[in-house]
Amino acid sequence: MCPWSSSRAPSPARRLPLFLCLCLAAALPAAASDSARLLEVSLNGVPTGLIAEFTERGDGTLAMAASELAEIGIALDKRGLAGDGLVDLKRLPGVTYRYDTVHQSIAITAAVSGLVHHTLNARPDDVPVVATSGRGAVLNYALFGSLGDAAQPNVAANLDGRVFFEGGLVSQSLVARAGSDNPGIVRLDTTFSRSDPVTLLTWKAGDFISGGLSWTRPYRLGGVQVARNFSLRPDLVTMPVPGFEGSSAVPSTVEIYANGAQIYSSPVAAGPFSIAALPVVSGAGTARIVVTDAFGRKTATELPFFASSVLLRKGLYDFSAEAGLPRRSFGILSADYTGMPAASASLRYGLTDTITLEAHGEAAGGIVNAGGGVVMPVARLGIFDLAAAASAGSHTGLALHGGIDLAIGRMALRLHATRTFGDYADVASVTAATGSGGDFRPAREIDQASLSLTLFDAGAVALTFTRLVAASTSSVVGLSYSRPLFGDGTVYVNGFASVEGERNLGIFVGFSRPLPGGIDFAATASVADRASAAVDLSKTANSAPGSFGWRLEASSDAGGRNAAVRAAGTYRGKAARLGASFDATTAGVRGTAEADGSLVFAGGEVYAANRIDDAFAIVDAGAPGVEVYSENRPVGRTDRRGKLLVAGLHAYQRNGLAIAPDDLPADSEATLTKTSVVPADRAGVNVDFGVRPMGASAVVILQDVSGAFLPPGATGTLASGGEFAVGYDGQAFLTGLSAANTITVDLGNGATCTAHFAFHAAGLQTSIEGVKCL
Repeated sequence: MCPWSSSRAPSPARRLPLFLCLCLAAALPAAASDSARLLEVSLNGVPTGLIAEFTERGDGTLAMAASELAEIGIALDKRGLAGDGLVDLKRLPGVTYRYDTVHQSIAITAAVSGLVHHTLNARPDDVPVVATSGRGAVLNYALFGSLGDAAQPNVAANLDGRVFFEGGLVSQSLVARAGSDNPGIVRLDTTFSRSDPVTLLTWKAGDFISGGLSWTRPYRLGGVQVARNFSLRPDLVTMPVPGFEGSSAVPSTVEIYANGAQIYSSPVAAGPFSIAALPVVSGAGTARIVVTDAFGRKTATELPFFASSVLLRKGLYDFSAEAGLPRRSFGILSADYTGMPAASASLRYGLTDTITLEAHGEAAGGIVNAGGGVVMPVARLGIFDLAAAASAGSHTGLALHGGIDLAIGRMALRLHATRTFGDYADVASVTAATGSGGDFRPAREIDQASLSLTLFDAGAVALTFTRLVAASTSSVVGLSYSRPLFGDGTVYVNGFASVEGERNLGIFVGFSRPLPGGIDFAATASVADRASAAVDLSKTANSAPGSFGWRLEASSDAGGRNAAVRAAGTYRGKAARLGASFDATTAGVRGTAEADGSLVFAGGEVYAANRIDDAFAIVDAGAPGVEVYSENRPVGRTDRRGKLLVAGLHAYQRNGLAIAPDDLPADSEATLTKTSVVPADRAGVNVDFGVRPMGASAVVILQDVSGAFLPPGATGTLASGGEFAVGYDGQAFLTGLSAANTITVDLGNGATCTAHFAFHAAGLQTSIEGVKCL
């Protein structure tokens, strides 16, 4: 404040101090007002690359909006809020800063706990892909014939056909036999199906197998079914997977290793962070998480985990519901359906990431069966499940099931038990028993136990025990052991013994080893009803067309009464797989021949190919002899029509396809050389790479008046239309040429030149040299 006051007018000597006081008084309000500042921000010594807006208070401190604070990476603490809604940096706990007025920058230091928390998803779910389907049909066939002096000739065909279109797929399968003990044609399945990747539902009408749970028994029926189908979204992670939390004072890189291999890597901003849905495999193990900050410092953390596909993550559910007429004698009779309707439904729901609930209900033939169960992890070591079901009506009873599967280090333990009480029955038993008089009810007691142990170089050993109480009682103990021997070789011993019921004992000993040239050697010996031994040499044909495979086998029992020699060979061609075998035994000789492949009807044309069980594509490259790639692997060359059938595509997944542009004719061009397709279930798609003739074209070598090449980058136009660019050595590729042509080239800086030249089509790529542009 100014220290001057008087009732008299100031003297000239005092006018200067008065003037100074007035100036100071006028300046004080301006210094006390707030002003905006745009400052370059660094956080904990690392530049953020951001310029944020700050408000400089009258006392020289800085404040900023809460949204700007979060953007630079600092979490909002309500203790820093001022009355005007801004956040005062000096009031934030653990935050200090240095304001550089010369460079208009601010260096902020903040405790890690005060930074924004970041969440990373190591397995982000993609949006559902849009699947496409062309129109056509596929007929898979497997033909078999045999002839020998010990049996009558036999011919059989297994046919599996399907028709696909935009609305779904209709499939039909059957078996035809001639000359055998059971000749004739037997229909197998006739089914219409439609799938929707958005709702993850698959609808079926016709023949199918009912849904179910691990403690229920499925059955065949003809009718309708709707079911959740997670395979429509291969990217979707259905099981709960572990997460990880950490922190870093500066921007860092997070890497995750499982079984020694890196499975995830991502940058993370400064502050606390968490990683959800680690991409780990099913089972128990340890993940290693390495955090490398901006200064190169590394921090490693070991994280034990357990993941199982039998668990559903929280909020996810899986179900199946069906109704129709149960089917019997499948593969023997074409249409043996019972007269009693049946219906069933199964449900799995992830209540939490550690509790999956199960429920099942079914009804048919005067009985109703319903039950429920729960599946839970056991201390990151395994899975425990418990279920109970009851039947009422014409068959009343109760069934209980419990099991535990553990993985402890190198040891795996499995214990399962099932008990039924009273006259317990399910739909599978009452429908199978119709008209047969047999007892098809579930076994009264089932006990299963297994223990396996990996001994590293000493091999692996497994002990099993199974007990079944139904019409009779049987208990079997099994023991197996295997270990590496002689480098790549493996020796194994398997044995079993009945300890209850009918007495049986068997021991099997074998040795196998790969040999040079892709040949496998195996020798076995066994003692069961009698002693026997066998030696086997084989080479397996791979999936590439033109590959061969063969097998030589000799076997005999101890007395030589059942000696046999067998020779077999296979050849995989582009259109089918062919095979033949010859057997010579003490009972006589026998020869067989077989062929399996497919016929594809699409786009008004017919293709012969190997068996196609999944999706495929008809690639149109516009010219013969063009090499086609699937997922960067060469899969063949186009035929005389310029087309190639590419099998082995995966439904509801992106499949990359490409062609080799160097194989295209010189007078053609392609709209694209690579693309990706997402086919629907077992459907075919048409892929046209847009290869079209370019018309008359040539490479023209352009020179100036002195004979020097025109500069690269110059552009020109053809008098008849069309533009081009000049490359190195004066080369320009021109299309749409006629017998006489005129071009104008822009040389830059307003300079142009004109050239005239003649063109004569020769059927090949033409090069016209020495064209002067004047």
